[in-house]
Amino acid sequence: MINRPKKPRTTSSLLATLLLASLLVWSPTAQAKQVLPTPDEIDGLASAHVGERWYGIYLKGTKIGWQREKWTRTEGATCVDSEFILEMAFLGKKSETHSSETSCFEGTYPHLMTRHVGVMTNNGRETRVAGKLEEGELRLSVTTDAGTRTNNYSKDSNRLFYLIPWAGLGRMEPGDYVDSFTFDERTGKKRWQKVTYLKSEEMMLLGRKQKVSEIRIEDEVGLSVEAFLSKDGVMLQGTMGPSLRFVLEDKKTALSREAGLLDLHESSMIKATGEGFQYRRVADARRLHVLLKGAGKIRLAQTPRQTVVQKSDDVVEVTIDACPKPSVDKTSLAGHLECNPDIPCDDPRIQKMAQEIGANAPTVLDKALALTAWIHKNFRYQLGSNGTTADQILKDRTGDCSEFSKAGVLLARSAKIPSRLVSGIVMASGKPLAFAYHAWLEVWIEGKGWVAVDPTWGLFPVDATHIVFDVDEGLLMATHFGGLQVEILDVELSPEGELKCD
Repeated sequence: MINRPKKPRTTSSLLATLLLASLLVWSPTAQAKQVLPTPDEIDGLASAHVGERWYGIYLKGTKIGWQREKWTRTEGATCVDSEFILEMAFLGKKSETHSSETSCFEGTYPHLMTRHVGVMTNNGRETRVAGKLEEGELRLSVTTDAGTRTNNYSKDSNRLFYLIPWAGLGRMEPGDYVDSFTFDERTGKKRWQKVTYLKSEEMMLLGRKQKVSEIRIEDEVGLSVEAFLSKDGVMLQGTMGPSLRFVLEDKKTALSREAGLLDLHESSMIKATGEGFQYRRVADARRLHVLLKGAGKIRLAQTPRQTVVQKSDDVVEVTIDACPKPSVDKTSLAGHLECNPDIPCDDPRIQKMAQEIGANAPTVLDKALALTAWIHKNFRYQLGSNGTTADQILKDRTGDCSEFSKAGVLLARSAKIPSRLVSGIVMASGKPLAFAYHAWLEVWIEGKGWVAVDPTWGLFPVDATHIVFDVDEGLLMATHFGGLQVEILDVELSPEGELKCD
């Protein structure tokens, strides 16, 4: 049996990274229609955005940072310059994330991206993304201390419309929607997002009565933001879940800070109730049956390890089996050997490293366990490290559960083992009884299917208190920050006294 550490190794830093990603659920009526913005509408809204705006960023009512956005337009280009800073604490230790980027787009429709420069620094780790439209392709380089990698993407991978997909709002009726996309310059991933027009009304907002339009933005991984726009279509305020809010402010107010920092680790603990649970035997939990209750709609991934029954929008019943029946469904394998600038599993140096670590492993599962055991043994745990590219994490050998698991995915894919990052919550405290955010990974083993391993705690098999919210993206957790409760209905412990699976 492997005991939990005294300080729960949770994924607060992953949440910190995701909170800003949320600046990006509602079902429209049967009469709802899709409205595609015209070139003139896109140009008009881009012109309305010209100038500089400041936003305060708040979590659970406490200011955690600010964001600045500046739009400029010439005959040849539209450029958007943005910057944000997040400052929080993790068990009393200050953590800071700073990001700045400039994206420029063609001056005429379809306004393809022509240039991008972005730098993100997380507690000393710097990731730089830079590139331009060249010879009909968007060429972007990702640079960290671990090296530089350049990838080519389709020239229409990113365009101005993706920043302001509600440009046709003036022609929309309540329930109408726009299908759009976002583009991640670091990974090259293009994600679907949907903008739905809810209503317009006169209301008191930002200290004065004004006419605003309310929209909802949701993306393919489940993030949902409710936002208010000015009559010109400029963002005034947005909220995600019960805890995260960003508000248009003057520069002085946006930059002002309150005394003290929000401790994200302590704030992210999730209260649990239930009788007869022996926390000292948490790693022996073979089967767990719980109710999850949220302040908003809850959507969990269906995996071979867990069965999810939706009781209502904000209540789900979940049964987790640490030793599920073997899965033969290979439809979920697509993309889980994929290499990209964020997970450069085609790097010969990393492939050689993975081969050497697993050299004495007789089976694919043994090799996967050898790789994750190596991470558990050789990485230094540091809460609040925040992420960068997987090769940089592997070079530093430092991080918390999100970094440990991302490095595990990199090594597994480098060894030609399909792997994916999973994230959710895990039992992390007995007194008081509580869950916390966590990340681990799954590897595909022929004849067994997806098998969970936890490099942070060095767990295999992984106990049933690991509840999966999301596969690959790890963004759904941020939606529920500060608004979850767990009711433990039943726990089955391994009769052998130590969890074992066939």
